[in-house]
Amino acid sequence: MKKFLYLKIHKIKNGLKDLTLLKKIRLIFFGSIAFFLLLFVFGTIWRSFVYLDKVPLIGPLLINKILELAFLLIFGLLFFSALFNALGILYNAPDLEWWLSHPVNLAEIFWIKFLDVVWASSGTLIVTILPMVLAIGVARKANVSFYFWALVAFIPYILVAIMLAVLVAIILVYLFPRARLRDIVVLVLAFFGTGIYGLLRMLSVEKLVRPDNLNVVIQYLNYLNSPVAVYLPSWWLREFLLGLLQKYFDWSVFVLLFGTVLVLAIILNGVASRIYQPTLDNVLMTSAQPGRVRKNCGFPTRTVALFIKKDILHYRRQMEQWSQLLIIFGLVVVYLLSIYKLVLDTIYLKLAVTFFNIGLLNFIVAGLALRFVFPYFSRQGRGLALILSWPIKRSVLLTANLYFAGVVVWVMAILLAVVSNYYLVGPAFWIFTSLSAFLSLVIIILAAVLGIFYPQFNYQSILEIEGSAGAIFFMVVALFYLAFNLGLLAIPFRDFYLFLLSQGAGPKNIGFLLGSWLVAGLNRWTGWFLIGWFGLQFIFSGWLLHQAQQRLLAYEV
Repeated sequence: MKKFLYLKIHKIKNGLKDLTLLKKIRLIFFGSIAFFLLLFVFGTIWRSFVYLDKVPLIGPLLINKILELAFLLIFGLLFFSALFNALGILYNAPDLEWWLSHPVNLAEIFWIKFLDVVWASSGTLIVTILPMVLAIGVARKANVSFYFWALVAFIPYILVAIMLAVLVAIILVYLFPRARLRDIVVLVLAFFGTGIYGLLRMLSVEKLVRPDNLNVVIQYLNYLNSPVAVYLPSWWLREFLLGLLQKYFDWSVFVLLFGTVLVLAIILNGVASRIYQPTLDNVLMTSAQPGRVRKNCGFPTRTVALFIKKDILHYRRQMEQWSQLLIIFGLVVVYLLSIYKLVLDTIYLKLAVTFFNIGLLNFIVAGLALRFVFPYFSRQGRGLALILSWPIKRSVLLTANLYFAGVVVWVMAILLAVVSNYYLVGPAFWIFTSLSAFLSLVIIILAAVLGIFYPQFNYQSILEIEGSAGAIFFMVVALFYLAFNLGLLAIPFRDFYLFLLSQGAGPKNIGFLLGSWLVAGLNRWTGWFLIGWFGLQFIFSGWLLHQAQQRLLAYEV
């Protein structure tokens, strides 16, 4: 523990010493943005809790169930995040051979790497759950001791999830020495977790807004009173926090949380002392073996095609990439289910949901672009100098990124838009899909360009690239771009809504009247405004690509 803290503290100190004035300004700027975003999330959750607390009978029960499901979901995310990180940090960390070359006990190395897993897995999720805990405390006017003991209780809650993940990782490496078999098992686990997440969405909470069905409400009240996963720390944490809010300190739950950590620590220490050494030797010997020389397999010899082939091989060899894609696919399915289950029986609701669906879809696209498009240039790493020294056009790096990762993300965005808009507006789906596809294309180009301007070559995990200052800047710009476009598009959407009202149309006639409105709009300012605005964005996207090519030419070998 002392060595871990010593290394982390000195790493932070050295990082702060190396900050230039420009980097300090960036750090303050992005830190301020992150703070205000968290403040916004806190305010939203707090207002929701205050409102629900005023709803008779169902409000407090619903808050308790939200906390329970949120803690359960975050516990599962912690487990899978720690599982992927443990497989990399315990067996493939860049500094692992350095540790093994020094006179340090292997058990001590294991626990240092375990703390690295804790550090890498828990940071983002802690920031995610912190506004919720603060919001429930402020909404119910808790005293200061509530926040202190809540912080203490979160320590075993996080450690239990990560200890279980590390234990599963060691056992997987022991049972499946070959990397491909082990990756398949991890993929199956990710598939199982994604399925559970999808089943949670099938609970259909939105049916409560229909008071005409009393039996549904009664059944849902029974559901709110029924516990979920009482044998997991998520339930224990929920019971402990609710007791603190009622000024009751539940010692039994508190002891159970820390007792579970102690028992798991003993088990983990025993398993690691017997299994970690042979599994580590096996992994190191396997990684030292030379790989197979692959033939061309008939792939085109053009430079861009060769780069795309390299990227395909990269994703094929790293199964964790597929597991993350599977989780993303599960989230997409949940989103589409949410759209499908909405009760939209008025024109206003259909248009409002269609309008906000454009923003939500492209927010998902921004997240996908952050994961797959933005890191492309940074992932070249140490090989960048070699690539830039080749007698090829440097713009190939940008082109290959857009043709491979960019096309994959864009196709997924179009499929999302087609399915959701077809349900919302019927035959007129192609117009709204085209609108969403154009915004998605600009966001993807923006991710590729900013990835070249703000690379992060020194990284141990892809998460470090996604959490870099350049990545945060991309998300801020993408969100501003979406907000600005939605603000401008609100004007023609309102115009279309008034047109439907003047025609006396119903929810099923939106698609048939949209064409008439567009034809009429070309005779007014609306149609020409849309054409001019999107033409301007098209020109701006071309200018961004040109600037990225110039930036690549400016890089020195």
